[in-house]
Amino acid sequence: MTIIKPLGYIGKQEITATADRLLAQIEASAIPPKWPQVADRAADFLQLDIQWERFDPVRDGVVAAKIYPDTKEIYLNEAFPLIVDSSGFYQSTLAHEIGYWLLHVDSDNVDIPATESDRERVFLCRNLDEQIIKVRHEKTPEEWREWQAQYFASCLLMPVNQLEEVRQGRNLTNWQHLKAIADELGVTISNLCNRLQDLEYIQKTSNSNRLYPGKKMRCP
Repeated sequence: MTIIKPLGYIGKQEITATADRLLAQIEASAIPPKWPQVADRAADFLQLDIQWERFDPVRDGVVAAKIYPDTKEIYLNEAFPLIVDSSGFYQSTLAHEIGYWLLHVDSDNVDIPATESDRERVFLCRNLDEQIIKVRHEKTPEEWREWQAQYFASCLLMPVNQLEEVRQGRNLTNWQHLKAIADELGVTISNLCNRLQDLEYIQKTSNSNRLYPGKKMRCP
């Protein structure tokens, strides 16, 4: 029996519902979620232990984090510059690993002694242009897991109700306003823009930094 779920299709609606359900559970607890440290609060709520370690690039590759499901431990790479220097990238990385835990780990089997293959299996959070949220049908199984975990991270860190709250009185096509929102939510500006584009709040051409209102902003 394995603690890793077989890879299956998990769409945006289901991933969003998983993140929203976790936020609702935390909200009902003694310590509700708080931005910009919502990923830390989620890890505490799920009793996932956070450790820092200098990864061996030969053994682990160039990665920011990994999770050991059988011990409920998330290890963050203290030698990975972005995760140390950017609080937004740290939150995204931690939320990404939480996504692995909720979407890909069979938590009912965590207490069952892990097989050797499970002990060796870790999930890696790679710095691939901050895991831009794009659905490409040619993805490998590992890339699909990466996409699912990172989409979960965006839903956890930037739920629609929170975006609606922080965007009040701000212009989403103004970079300075976006920077202020990103700081308030504890995310990177690129992750915020990807999320806003995915939700159709804004549009951005690939060869320009100019932003345009999306369908949601144009609706009365």
